Amino acid sequence: MAKGNSLSYHSTSILGQIYDYVDTYPDEDLCITEISKLPCFEVEIPQTCMELWRGRYEEYKKDMTRAMNLGCELRITSCNEVINKYKKLLYGAVEFEQTVRKTEDIFDEALAIYHVTYDNARITYSIEKCGFAWKVAGSALCRIHAIYRKEKDLPILPSVLQEIL
Repeated sequence: MAKGNSLSYHSTSILGQIYDYVDTYPDEDLCITEISKLPCFEVEIPQTCMELWRGRYEEYKKDMTRAMNLGCELRITSCNEVINKYKKLLYGAVEFEQTVRKTEDIFDEALAIYHVTYDNARITYSIEKCGFAWKVAGSALCRIHAIYRKEKDLPILPSVLQEIL
């Protein structure tokens, strides 16, 4: 069926109606033209942190590939374990709030994770690769952003946020 084909079948189901509605729009090139970084994260980062997290990011990609290749029942658990492994490497705990590491060290490494991840995403034109930075270092990055904006961070439960949205 060609897009917008007037001879095509028009469904009366909800999903069919949604499909027909979307089908009326012309095809667009949905390629990402640019992956940009937030200005507040454009700061000097110790080279040792960058090198450390370049290596860890390469290791993460292998770990996540193995986790994704597991059966359906194990995949989600295994992927969560991979993320938690790298959170523990960053925070020394599963969450930022539980850390015993110096905040300055965590911030340096969180920024290194951000830059390594975004640089890789830019090279491969794969915005989804930016997810690693936010899954692993998201709490620290949000704290850095709040400090940059001279604002307080506001803790909110994901379930509450979901209700609001």
